[in-house]
Amino acid sequence: MANVLSVQIQQAILALRAQGRSIRRIARELGVHRNTVRGYLEGEEAGSKCTTISTSWIPSKCTNSTLGKIGRKSLCDPHGQWIQERVEKGLSSQRIYQDLREELQFSGSYQAVKRYVRLLKAREPERVPILRPGDFWGRGLNSLN
Repeated sequence: MANVLSVQIQQAILALRAQGRSIRRIARELGVHRNTVRGYLEGEEAGSKCTTISTSWIPSKCTNSTLGKIGRKSLCDPHGQWIQERVEKGLSSQRIYQDLREELQFSGSYQAVKRYVRLLKAREPERVPILRPGDFWGRGLNSLN
């Protein structure tokens, strides 16, 4: 487990810095090393949303949350509608990839197509009919007569 200061100490570092105290004085008052204080302050100034801090004082490899569309665009994006149609037909990712290569001269990898198809399937959950008491697969008892 990484060495991470408690939330109270992290907040105290920021509060004391906001009062204009030096890094050495903050470190002395809180009983932590001055480089630790400096690291937390630099992380806050950079607007980092990381929950950990690099203990070697090399820039952290921590990445921000990737919820939503963050990062570079997929090579599949220009063919999104085409891929969506194939997914709705029930074709596998492998088959979609093969068709992309043949028909559209797709230069991306199978892994890229597989990730894209997985995202498409996750966005639209399968619809399940809601049955009420007395229903027989969507038809009421009256329709059986």
